[in-house]
Amino acid sequence: MKAQSMFSFSDGHGKTRKVKTVVNDDFSIHSFYFNPSEEKSINTETPKPKIGLGDWVKKTIDFFTYKKVKPCNVCKKRQAMLNKLTEKEKISGQ
Repeated sequence: MKAQSMFSFSDGHGKTRKVKTVVNDDFSIHSFYFNPSEEKSINTETPKPKIGLGDWVKKTIDFFTYKKVKPCNVCKKRQAMLNKLTEKEKISGQ
């Protein structure tokens, strides 16, 4: 966990609400809303975007070239193909 924060506010009906926000090591953000009068909390996590092998290769190339190399049509086709291949492997592996 990289950081967390908690704050309180009043909604339009005069109820006090609490929000806890957590930023994880992978920079995903999770927010938890609490109602002080209730024990249970509502988890409003945003789903993590799926990153395929093609996306990972693109990010690696961008990192090492400082984003100075613009992807061409062949690069985009390779990225889509690698994403599709890894998606099929995940489905068949289940």
